[in-house]
Amino acid sequence: MNQYEVSLTKSTRKVLKFLLEETETSGLEQIVRGSGISKRSVYYDLNHIRHLLKTLDAGSLDREDGTYLLTSGQKQILKDYLRTKGRSFEKSDRIAYIICASICSSKEVRLETLISDFGVSRNAVLYDLAEAKKLLSGYQLSLMNTKKKGYYVSGDIFRQRSVFLLYVTELLDLLSPFGGSGLALFDAETVDSYLHILQQIGEELNLILEEGSMLELVYLILVVRNTPAVYKIQLLDIEYVRGTKEFCLVDRFFQDIKMHEKLYLAICLLGYGNNRLYMHENPKEELKLQDCAVKLVETFERTACVDFERREELTASLYLHMKLSYFNYCYLVPNNNPLFKEIQEDYGELYRMTKASCEVLKDELPYLLDENEISYLTIHFGVYMHSAKKEASRARVLITCPNITTSSLLLKSEIEQQFDNIEVVDMVRPHDITRYTAKKQIDFIISTVPFDCSFPMILVHPILTQEDRANIVSLMMLLNISSGSDNQQVKALLKIVRSHVDEETYQMICQDLNSYLNSGGVLVAIPEKKYATLYDILARCKIKIEPHTYIDWEKAVREAALPLLELECIREEYIDAMIAMAHDNGPWFVINDEMAIAHAHAEDGVDSLGLTLTIFQEGLNIMGKSSIHFLFVLSTPNNQEHLHILQDIMELSGNTAMQRELLEAQCEEDALYVLSKLTDE
Repeated sequence: MNQYEVSLTKSTRKVLKFLLEETETSGLEQIVRGSGISKRSVYYDLNHIRHLLKTLDAGSLDREDGTYLLTSGQKQILKDYLRTKGRSFEKSDRIAYIICASICSSKEVRLETLISDFGVSRNAVLYDLAEAKKLLSGYQLSLMNTKKKGYYVSGDIFRQRSVFLLYVTELLDLLSPFGGSGLALFDAETVDSYLHILQQIGEELNLILEEGSMLELVYLILVVRNTPAVYKIQLLDIEYVRGTKEFCLVDRFFQDIKMHEKLYLAICLLGYGNNRLYMHENPKEELKLQDCAVKLVETFERTACVDFERREELTASLYLHMKLSYFNYCYLVPNNNPLFKEIQEDYGELYRMTKASCEVLKDELPYLLDENEISYLTIHFGVYMHSAKKEASRARVLITCPNITTSSLLLKSEIEQQFDNIEVVDMVRPHDITRYTAKKQIDFIISTVPFDCSFPMILVHPILTQEDRANIVSLMMLLNISSGSDNQQVKALLKIVRSHVDEETYQMICQDLNSYLNSGGVLVAIPEKKYATLYDILARCKIKIEPHTYIDWEKAVREAALPLLELECIREEYIDAMIAMAHDNGPWFVINDEMAIAHAHAEDGVDSLGLTLTIFQEGLNIMGKSSIHFLFVLSTPNNQEHLHILQDIMELSGNTAMQRELLEAQCEEDALYVLSKLTDE
């Protein structure tokens, strides 16, 4: 046999793979359709295969009628050859393999191994590694290398999985049994066993999957199994996913992976079927959803002037929710939020901030953002707006709901925000309450549904009302637990009652009062907090009118912040921090073509809530943004106190008539008069 080895390009391998699988003669057009290669390329590929057969003394490819067919003997010779030789990798193949193997492979990825696998020079592999590193950085991922681990990819786990799927599609021919590459990401037996499992799942779901699509999904499952992520999925509507047939099948066949990974795989499977033709899950769409989640968080922070301490967790939560919403959109599954009206009414400021942030991204998301979806996203932001405060002495509470969904998580967040000394130990369904005994030291239960239990309990709405807050305070007083909202008169009355009855009678009175509270009665009234309007706070702080064109934005920010410094809302370092952040991040506080809200972090020197407005009648240039007419400087001690003011600012940003009136104002009193109409409207 001639020892000369034929170089097989990716195109030639695809044509050869088609011929190896065919059992009947094929014409040129059939080969073009079956291999997916252009007619011109197929001519060259057939010549390469003819030359290979001649080199192997394996006879001819061409039939007398002008068609092509390999005999069983020729196929065996070619398969044997491909298993040992015939390896020739294009640069794109090598880079794709490096990326996929570094994200997830059953063996370590090292320089010497790659040189041996690819059969190219050391310098060629080093260039490939440099290109792979550059490509990964474009997806906000890093290619790392250590003596212990070899080459591996670090960065967001969902982004890694999407990039893996993006590049593994280029390797399917190389990784297949007839690819002739000798390359593998996972053990062949493991891949075969998972293919068998997936075929069973496909049959039960009536999925129509091509071989390549099956392999892609198998590789995704292996990536999830081999590189389990540490992320939280609690903000997703878990009950919805767990009720699907896809989840039941994943739960049955993949018992070796964790629950949140099962939920993730079920969401992926939802995009493949629903008794329809296969909808290719485009990794680029996945990356777009991830980018949108990142941008949505950044936009919300800029719009609402807040900072999320658990930003990565919130971003992952939003991405998973968007992935599920995208599935619902593609298959016309109703995405109704039963609480959306209550959210709009009771969390109006947060809803409007979320809606304004979504408006920025409405053309980037691959599905529609209606009121229901914006309400869901509002819940996500609401949960992460509040961080439970840690205090030494507080009540230990259980929350019970029929289903543990995003609304119950928002209820938990609201309780922990409203009551500094309440610790929510867990959220459970009523029938699971028996797991908790007296040893668990549960003080009482907050429930959205009535049921019998041995613990003191208070009934509330899924979204807390003023009466609910009052009743929680009342119950805490009955249980002799202090509350930040304790009513001194009621405490005094209870003390009087206790001084005139024995302990047994007093406990009976407390039980009766507890029943009264759960029947809707109110013992303590908590007055609803009245917030200052944009007019109120600017009347206290300052409005300045600048009639000339302003170019020095740093000076403009410093002068606009001076009233807050004089009122002791901020310290000097806060002004420096605002300017430093702009230099580091660009004009990030410019919210639209007309308006900017300069601010920094609360820890940079904020003592109290404050806001100033400077009206630049001829415009202000902020780092290239030359048409800014309204510069606000905001100081806020937390993520909550200023939202009602931002609501007014957002309303002003959409009212062009009022903006024109402000630009025509001659003094601070004129401007305040215009803003007073904003409150009236």
